Amino acid sequence: FGILGAMLVDAFGVRATALSALSVSVVSRGLLAFGRSRETMTFALLGLSPFGEAVLSTGIYTVALKKLTTRANRAFAFGIQYGVFNLSGALADVAADMLRPHDFKLPDWLPRSVLGGYTHMSGLRVHVLVTWFAVLAALAVVVPLLFDSMVVPTEETDRPEGRAAAAFPTSSSGGDFSP
Repeated sequence: FGILGAMLVDAFGVRATALSALSVSVVSRGLLAFGRSRETMTFALLGLSPFGEAVLSTGIYTVALKKLTTRANRAFAFGIQYGVFNLSGALADVAADMLRPHDFKLPDWLPRSVLGGYTHMSGLRVHVLVTWFAVLAALAVVVPLLFDSMVVPTEETDRPEGRAAAAFPTSSSGGDFSP
């Protein structure tokens, strides 16, 4: 799905791909947080989650960074992305390890119908619930703030400086190349 995500960004743009991947992720995490049956969990883990997560990681964060940065700030943007990915992965692992041995009684004021009838949740289910809220927050940011726009100036190309422009044909006649 990661390669598909890159193709989706190229075909439909960053915004449309982000909205679709985040929407699938919201449904997937919601099913994992509130689902009660084995079939629901299997569908969320094997059907929805791989698409949402892979499209977000490769398609959005990697390809979109190249599209939405200039040559001058691209290395910095990729460095920030790498650092944030590593920090969030480390924090998620620590949180999962801390929450795993505990069960949590849900407050009585929460409506049971919203929580799938639960009165208690395992630590890992609470962890998934927190990540569901994080994906909801990301979706809330993407809807009003992410737009497809070209940040790279039109005169800037990705050709290496030493490469001759004549190497790129301007007509389909086969022999006439001009810079």
